[in-house]
Amino acid sequence: MLAQMTGKTAQSNRRIIAPFRPLPWQIEPWRDKGHVLLLTGASGGGKSRLAAEKLHGYCLKYPHSTALIARKVKTSMAAGTILFLRRTIVGADPQVRWVDSPKNRFEYRNGSILQFIGLLA
Repeated sequence: MLAQMTGKTAQSNRRIIAPFRPLPWQIEPWRDKGHVLLLTGASGGGKSRLAAEKLHGYCLKYPHSTALIARKVKTSMAAGTILFLRRTIVGADPQVRWVDSPKNRFEYRNGSILQFIGLLA
């Protein structure tokens, strides 16, 4: 995960497409390895960015993993969460492919999937 902060991977000198440079308060939760992480605070503080970076990093690090991003209603994600991830977090990373279908998701070259779900019909 530190690799994304520095722009280099641990295994090679390959450049990371969209390196993550955490804000000072984000460093401790970024390094947290707990099963649950609660992020609270005012809007615009970087909670969504940190959560998205952690999920993307998880999918890159652990092959064949499945990560979920859930909202109350899935349709509310199209112009916000999904667009943010596509433009800011994943970018043009050749290791990740966007699948634009009723089951919008990112598919990673290592077999991981980042799926978007709605909790209500």
